[in-house]
Amino acid sequence: SLQLTQPCLWIRTVDGVRVLKAAIANFVDDLAIAAPAEDMTAIKNSLKERYRMTDGGEIEWFLGVRLAFNRSQGTLSLSQDSTISQLLETHQLQNCSGVSTPAEGVLERATSPATQEELLYMRNKNYRSLVGSLIYLLFTRPDITFAINQLTRHVSDPRPSHWRAAVRLLKYLKKTQHLSLVYCRSPNPEISGYCDADYAGDSTSGRSTTGYVFIIAGTAISWKTKLQPSVALSTCEAELMALSAALQEAIWLRRLATDLHLPSAANPMTLHEDNQGTLAIANDRRFSERTKH
Repeated sequence: SLQLTQPCLWIRTVDGVRVLKAAIANFVDDLAIAAPAEDMTAIKNSLKERYRMTDGGEIEWFLGVRLAFNRSQGTLSLSQDSTISQLLETHQLQNCSGVSTPAEGVLERATSPATQEELLYMRNKNYRSLVGSLIYLLFTRPDITFAINQLTRHVSDPRPSHWRAAVRLLKYLKKTQHLSLVYCRSPNPEISGYCDADYAGDSTSGRSTTGYVFIIAGTAISWKTKLQPSVALSTCEAELMALSAALQEAIWLRRLATDLHLPSAANPMTLHEDNQGTLAIANDRRFSERTKH
């Protein structure tokens, strides 16, 4: 039988006990099956007895992501170069000159109503659609996470500066279209994480931004950039909130690693943080005037 252990992830069980004979990820009507070669045919036949399905063979594409195996070198690469090409063609930027960075800095929010000149400039610019397409690239491009986070803050009231920032990101993707996530075979892959935060980076609300990334087999598997829910009173507090968010993700990843029977699931997970005040609070539970809140 199959047991749903995570959203859209099914693990095969025998008499209620999880055994990693198969792991099946599904999205609507698309399935990706991971199983030993000797069990794969039996699993597919079992599914075909219950459902009308088409066998696509060894996976090469899943949700627009290209998967390329190199068994001699023990690597798996994930890329979305074709999606980037389509996006560049849609916006007639396939022949543009690329840029070396995804963003120039923090995008400021508009504090006054748009002028007639700004409205005229943005009249035929489908900013929301472009940002939505860029978000889809986050499957394989952690390097554009912060830039997209900046762009999404302005979908309700985009201005010319925001549109130019989105076009700049497209130009960056043009130059870095060849980049992909490459996972290397490892007998005992360890999961490690890194987290950070700016302080009061959003000038309108005064809130800080959390960022974290988790790595296994030499490449990122989970990453996020998000505006913090409340105003931090210091850099230390901003970093502490980022550490808390990363820790929540680390707990979920550990549970997922346990479901997948990864050898490192029982080992402590390393979470890197560079703020000394935050590390002191994490290592010392004593209350003080500055930490009582």
